Amino acid sequence: MGLRAIPMKNVKMSKTTVLGALLVIILICSAYLGAGALHDFLVPEREEAPLVKVTFAQVQTNDLCFSVEHPHFTTSVFNGSDYDLGVWVDGLRSAKDVRIYFSLTCDGIAPQDVDVLFYHNASGSWRPLEFSDKGDSIVAVLGPSEGQDITEDLEQLFILLLFFYFDGDCVAKCWADAD
Repeated sequence: MGLRAIPMKNVKMSKTTVLGALLVIILICSAYLGAGALHDFLVPEREEAPLVKVTFAQVQTNDLCFSVEHPHFTTSVFNGSDYDLGVWVDGLRSAKDVRIYFSLTCDGIAPQDVDVLFYHNASGSWRPLEFSDKGDSIVAVLGPSEGQDITEDLEQLFILLLFFYFDGDCVAKCWADAD
């Protein structure tokens, strides 16, 4: 039993077969990766559905804790005027620690330029909002500062009273953010 020599023509054919198989594997892998890259380019990623829908609503403030009816907030405000505004929150899916934000944006606004009270249903009283200064806008959290749990069927209305100490144009915004 000795070693037998492999004829050269079989070795050459084996090299060609291995090289051909290797090229086919590389071609298949490249096509698969190229198809995946093309799919990622053409088909956008699905965005996650929002947690809540936060919108403004007109509210009636008469008879809330001895309050009278106030005009609804518009973008033009006047020194010494007060306005009411509702922030409506619709839960779209369940989440924890969701903060509902309210902001006012005006040229040069500061927290001392406006007082905003929200109606606290549990106590039946008006409570002040604490704003943080962000330059030309001030931002406050409606509800607990650490956020609140949201469920799919949540429907919540924040009733706000706004007292302005300047004349000008202001833009109000509301949104939700989860940690």
